[in-house]
Amino acid sequence: MLNHIHDFHDPSFIETGVTENGLIRTTRGRRVDFSYEKRATLEEGERLVVDSTGDRRDTDYCYCPYKDCRSSFTLSVRLYLHIRNVHDRKFPLIKSRQERALMTMSGEKVDITANPQRKRFDAGEKLTIVYKHVIHPNQAGYRCPYYGCIRASNIRSRLFPHIREMHDPSFPVINRAHGNYIFKSGLTKREIDFKEQFMRRFDKIKVVYSNN
Repeated sequence: MLNHIHDFHDPSFIETGVTENGLIRTTRGRRVDFSYEKRATLEEGERLVVDSTGDRRDTDYCYCPYKDCRSSFTLSVRLYLHIRNVHDRKFPLIKSRQERALMTMSGEKVDITANPQRKRFDAGEKLTIVYKHVIHPNQAGYRCPYYGCIRASNIRSRLFPHIREMHDPSFPVINRAHGNYIFKSGLTKREIDFKEQFMRRFDKIKVVYSNN
């Protein structure tokens, strides 16, 4: 992310030392949150700067859980990249925007806060990422109809925001006032029952109301 900012938006932005010596703020003093849910766009004339003298709090940081490693990061995703690059080349890459947690292979949640009593791990111990609120397709009643997508749910309507975000921003909002409805593929005209996956990248879901 920070390399992207430097390469594509502001060549004068300096990433070095950000994760250990300071926070990222705008030139107008606003603190920047890079999470997907809380992200905000810069106003005209604003730039990003490193505030190494600002309010640094331990709660702002994610700490490496391995013994003898003192690395800390303002973003959990950068901690995960650090683990992969330094401690475990087979540590998984982030594959989703879903809420996630760092876990041991036995299912114990890993504390990455500044807690002095937190458990530290020896070199070679394996950690992984577990995504929350994910239902395996074989255990769910409905699955995303886009081919190769892993999202599934026991409630069909919970797939609609996912489709709108990840596959088709124009996916329509259901208007129940128009009566009963079914879903169809825009390309093949096949009815979509959210039980199988056959839709391709450029296909779109159409809502067909019984009153039409």
